[in-house]
Amino acid sequence: MLVFDKVLCRNGVRKHSGSPLWKYGCTSEEYLELKNSVSESLRKSRIHSCCVDFSFYVSEWWKREYNGGSPSWDDVLKSISPDLLRYRNEFRFASVEGLEVLKIPCIRLTNNHYLRTLFVQGGLPLQRLSQGIGNYSDFLISLLKRVKTYGEKQVDTDWLKRSDLINRLSHAFRNDIIYDLSLQTVKAILSDNLDDLPFDASANDKIRSIIDMLQTSKRQMMISSAGMRFNWELLLKESAGVFRYSLDFDDVLSDEFCSRNDVNGSRVKMFVDECEVALYRESGSRKLKLYSSRTIPQQWNGSEPPSCCILSEDNTSREWYPPGCFGIDLTTPFLAVETEPDRFNLIVTNQTRFRDAWVVLPDGWSLEDSGFIGEAKSFIYNECTYIMKKCSGEIIAYFNDERIVFRTSAECDEAYVTFSGTTPTWIRKSSIPVFTDFPEIRWYDENGTSQSIPKNSISWRYNNNSAWTKNSERLPLPGTITYQVDTPGGQNFLKCCYIGQNTTVEVIPGGPLEGIVKIHGFDGLVSARSSCGNMDITPVRSTDNTVNLNVKRLNPSGTFGKLSLIFEFNGGRGRGTVEVIPPFDGVFIIDPQGELVKQNTTLCIDSLHGYRLNCIGDGYSVRVSYEGLINKSIPLLSPSYSLLHFKPELERLFNLQDPFKPASFVVFEVIDSLGTSKHRLKLARYNCYITDPLEIPFNLLDNSCQSIKAGIELQGIPLEMSDNQIMETTLIATDAGYVFPEDAISGGWIVHSRISDGLRLRPSLKINKADQRTEQPDRLSLLSRIEEPIERWSALEKLLLDEPSESDTWKQVVSYYKLLEKHDLPAAVFDTCRVIARNPSLSVRFFFASLQRYPNEYMLTSELLQMEESLPFAWHLLPLEAWRKETADFLSHQSEPVFLREYLKRLRYFFTALYDCVNKEPLGDFLLSLCNNPDYKCSDPGPVPKQWITDLRIAIGPKENWPIWTPTIEPQCRHLFPVDDIDRYQWGLILAPVKAALIVTKHSQGYIDDEDRKISRLKYYREMNPVWYDQVFQHMILKIISQGREN
Repeated sequence: MLVFDKVLCRNGVRKHSGSPLWKYGCTSEEYLELKNSVSESLRKSRIHSCCVDFSFYVSEWWKREYNGGSPSWDDVLKSISPDLLRYRNEFRFASVEGLEVLKIPCIRLTNNHYLRTLFVQGGLPLQRLSQGIGNYSDFLISLLKRVKTYGEKQVDTDWLKRSDLINRLSHAFRNDIIYDLSLQTVKAILSDNLDDLPFDASANDKIRSIIDMLQTSKRQMMISSAGMRFNWELLLKESAGVFRYSLDFDDVLSDEFCSRNDVNGSRVKMFVDECEVALYRESGSRKLKLYSSRTIPQQWNGSEPPSCCILSEDNTSREWYPPGCFGIDLTTPFLAVETEPDRFNLIVTNQTRFRDAWVVLPDGWSLEDSGFIGEAKSFIYNECTYIMKKCSGEIIAYFNDERIVFRTSAECDEAYVTFSGTTPTWIRKSSIPVFTDFPEIRWYDENGTSQSIPKNSISWRYNNNSAWTKNSERLPLPGTITYQVDTPGGQNFLKCCYIGQNTTVEVIPGGPLEGIVKIHGFDGLVSARSSCGNMDITPVRSTDNTVNLNVKRLNPSGTFGKLSLIFEFNGGRGRGTVEVIPPFDGVFIIDPQGELVKQNTTLCIDSLHGYRLNCIGDGYSVRVSYEGLINKSIPLLSPSYSLLHFKPELERLFNLQDPFKPASFVVFEVIDSLGTSKHRLKLARYNCYITDPLEIPFNLLDNSCQSIKAGIELQGIPLEMSDNQIMETTLIATDAGYVFPEDAISGGWIVHSRISDGLRLRPSLKINKADQRTEQPDRLSLLSRIEEPIERWSALEKLLLDEPSESDTWKQVVSYYKLLEKHDLPAAVFDTCRVIARNPSLSVRFFFASLQRYPNEYMLTSELLQMEESLPFAWHLLPLEAWRKETADFLSHQSEPVFLREYLKRLRYFFTALYDCVNKEPLGDFLLSLCNNPDYKCSDPGPVPKQWITDLRIAIGPKENWPIWTPTIEPQCRHLFPVDDIDRYQWGLILAPVKAALIVTKHSQGYIDDEDRKISRLKYYREMNPVWYDQVFQHMILKIISQGREN
């Protein structure tokens, strides 16, 4: 009798009911019987009669023994016995046959759809999950919110793999089966149908805790959190405690939130401690809807709360205080719920729905015996000792005469309470909210309704030693105030600094180096301090209760530092410290010696180390541009940046230019919120040049054509040496100029330098006419002597077309390319590379020559891709016809099967690197198959989805961020992607992948050998938004092929 039939009998059923296999509850004894049944059936070749047991065993193995990674059939079979691997085919066929017998529909999404189907039948791998429930429960909670936001139909496994949610999973859990089962889990929770869960909800305490947390999260999703809610966590590591926080976001920003925080525009970014954590964008309903978020737990220092900032579309920023952002008051007891051993979620109020909870007691606090259930722990944090006691029911903590009552199993979730008031604009940061008027305190109920709180539910005091006073009896005087707020969701504590309605602070900038902070009407003592000692602060008091703080920067190049005001209130009502906006304004750049850099200075991009950009004030951006065709704006969220911060974007713009044109510059500007330029630099890749390629001795000129007397060390690479003799030499500096050493061979040389005193030579071809030679030059060397560039390039192209990839000529070409890469020289300095980039057939032949020259170097792919950086060339834009022709020619000369397989393997690896970096589908494999099968047919994928265009518009932003240049689409191909209803300024970036697909399928000419470097612009557009470019590029390839248009 089959083991599966025995399990059915135990469950009181005669045949499989169609339920998931895990629901039959296979016991440990039955699982052992399954192992024996499968093993015996394989050894005795009785697989067909026992195929159902095979399927049942695979599903149970997943639930019981899966331990991470992407499992295979062999992994399952080895769990029975490694010597059974010789039956792997029989095992697989029997398991698949069992699926058909049981009439279980297959998931036909991947090559392993049968195995994936069986794993899903096993439900969640409870054994593995029980070992690390914390990370997985965090993932499920985030997924629950995402499904709730976008809807069940929009969130599938493919979408999930592309989202940022999988970063919350350990690598062991990142596979399609886990994604499928996780989606089933959250959908069951959202529909309140626990019977649809892919596991037994009562399997063990840890699994039950997952259900409790998901159901609690679902209820909390009904609660508005004013745009953001902080979650706090305590981790115990040996005897130490670690506090961390993570973030939850609203699906949609309410009108109330936008009005209260002056949010405007079609997109809003949120930052915590200057790190972007969320992006909201305008939806079709004109509401700001959550588009992306980043919720990585951050460690808390226990003192200053996280600094929260909202950045609107017009680059105006505003600090605000979302619920829970001030963390837990570590001087008073608080509640914590254990989610896994030594990991706790902190509760912001004095009650929780959970049955059991821990009360954390600071030093001096005690707990009454009632409610204590016998388990205790301790930990040390910031040199203070805390006691934790596990409790249930009503618990009372006390310290002298003060009492705090905690409750578990409460009917109402903890409430989310926050201040609703206006923070003064002169404040940059404060540890607690600062108000000049009495703030309103509001809370949010389970229906998401914001409610004010009656005065008799609010009490306040100035410090921990004073008595509580009802708000209904008397309002507080200015001071540092703690509020005790009673709501149906529990008791909350909030702190703020109320400096008084008569207090005004005015920041009066006087330029980038000095200014005044004017404080009027404060009833107490006010002082100021600088965090780094780089400010001289002189207070001047007047008789009208005004204090003027004259502030000067002592060192413009020093650390910017922070300026803080300290308010000390009369009558022992505490003190408050706030960081204020310094009274400076303007933009300036400091060089490594601490001197100010003048407007329109030209710098070399390789000499930016030590240069700093300082921006005082809000609303500044950096705009980098190239010939007016490409503009890129970068918001400045910090007052100081190293110019090296902008180097990657500058490098991308330089790659659009010919590095050997004298006027090869990128413009670097700092602009204000109105687009007015405040500081402008010109950046050059090279800033000195050789006077004449034929002149020896020769001198160097700077950008102003002035002779340079500095002693820069120059290196020379000879172009007329055989493959195994290539080596560089150092040129000699004389009073008359630079000369070659006496033993230097005649012919062409590439002369270059490293960065020295802020100068770098533009690599150049130099002809040495000295008659120093030991052997007859080869043909490639002779051609390098031709002085006219066009004639030289034409001769080189003819030579390379005549030579097969395995020839000595091609070996020499590859060796020179490797030498250029070794010395960080642009490929454009080597004429042969220019010729290769102009001819697709030569480009492919160069690829195969590189494989043959360095057969064991798998890093060769990254080196080949560097060829794109200085040439109007892109590997991914080579026509398929060139790959098809050259590959067939190359393979026809390979006689050894071992080498043939290796070359094909590396060709496939290269295509994957070119095309599969963003695409969810293996486009590299598909294009490679087109090379082998030009008659391939596919169905028309239809028009490009409008949502893709919407996503691109959101990502790029305002009009000034869109590049101006637009590729030309041939008239006969314009129907493939109509753009009549798209704003014209968006055409360039939108049509770039369309043009790329036409080039690859050879429907567009003139972009391979062009002086305007249009290929480089297409490559730059891909880098601007690779998600848009790659998915549209793939879509258009399929569309062109479907219409039989691939040439």
